[in-house]
Amino acid sequence: MVTDYMRDLDIGASMESVLRAEFDLGVRLPFGLRAILLICNGFTFEDTWRIYPVLEPRIARRCWGHIVEENQSGLSIDQVGRPIKIATDPYGNYLVVLADGDICGETILMWEHETARVSQSDTSFTDLLVASILHVERIVKRREGASARGRS
Repeated sequence: MVTDYMRDLDIGASMESVLRAEFDLGVRLPFGLRAILLICNGFTFEDTWRIYPVLEPRIARRCWGHIVEENQSGLSIDQVGRPIKIATDPYGNYLVVLADGDICGETILMWEHETARVSQSDTSFTDLLVASILHVERIVKRREGASARGRS
């Protein structure tokens, strides 16, 4: 199974860790974000956005600033629903999804630090999913290259 392969690489989160994060947040994360976390538990998108990981005990050292921790302080926005931060950039802006009750929407919004305003993000979960797969591919190639050099 793909998630077992990812777990062997120590890249992806376990489903148990994703479910624990959802329980702690009190919401079900969007399907696209769940898939991304299972593939590569957090990564940097377009050299700007840090996609938050979930806390994964077996690789806890790489899970600093995990999604539950980052959502302990809320955002004030003029939108219906509770914002769930899924990523940040170096300037204090956030990518968020809105939770209505215990379900998160599939639309990614950007909360701008300087104005405290929210707008539709140009980034979609499809974009993030493709980027997460490419990220893992780069890691695998790097590890294969290091392994091949070690055998020489």
